[in-house]
Amino acid sequence: MKWVNVRGSNADFAKPRNWDEERDGPCGTLPVRVEPVGLYNYHYSAWKPDAEELALLNGGGVVELCCVGQQPPVSVGVVPEFIPVTPSSGNVFEDLSLPDADALLKEAVGQITDENQHKEA
Repeated sequence: MKWVNVRGSNADFAKPRNWDEERDGPCGTLPVRVEPVGLYNYHYSAWKPDAEELALLNGGGVVELCCVGQQPPVSVGVVPEFIPVTPSSGNVFEDLSLPDADALLKEAVGQITDENQHKEA
């Protein structure tokens, strides 16, 4: 699977200091979101299966997790893909991954306008 941008990315995991790509294989930089929860920092990354991997999953295949070194506590889940807002789009709700974000924006603006009209009256 290939990594994709994770919602709220605020750190990068780089390859370990002594990593040798000839000996250890390729290792790049992984964008992550770090969230403090209780005494721990939770690290989130996002991964997207390609068409072949999706076919394997749909046919009963599984996601296999590999951690180099010790096995840390981990979890795997499925969430909508994060699509970063590009300056040219002008749509601040684009990253919500909702089918009708424009309608939500219009509704919110309408509610604010209604509230302001009531205050003026």
